[in-house]
Amino acid sequence: MLTRLDKLLIICLIIVALIGLLFVKYLSKEADILVIQARGKEVMRIPLNDNREINAEGVLGITRIEIKDKQARIIESPCKNKICVETGWIQKSHQHVICAPNQVVIRLEGGRNKEKIDGITE
Repeated sequence: MLTRLDKLLIICLIIVALIGLLFVKYLSKEADILVIQARGKEVMRIPLNDNREINAEGVLGITRIEIKDKQARIIESPCKNKICVETGWIQKSHQHVICAPNQVVIRLEGGRNKEKIDGITE
């Protein structure tokens, strides 16, 4: 049986989780690079500016990746459950889609504020 303090703790945890989700959703930067890893190794870094399809060779076969309108997704994979395909589009920095059976990972990077250049990087 839940006590009054247990209920209060559950409510506090839910509030903290919702704040975290809002933080990630609204404060994440838009990405500009797609990184593709296959079989544990990075195989490509592609700018998100070009709309195109890319094939990545995994252990089970070819995984097809689509880049469109500065977003990326896996559109076809030889894995059994197709969870990676159902994940859909990613567009923010540090989001990723993993096809574990085929050992293919796509993730987005970038989104840094390019106006802030210090004396060392100029």
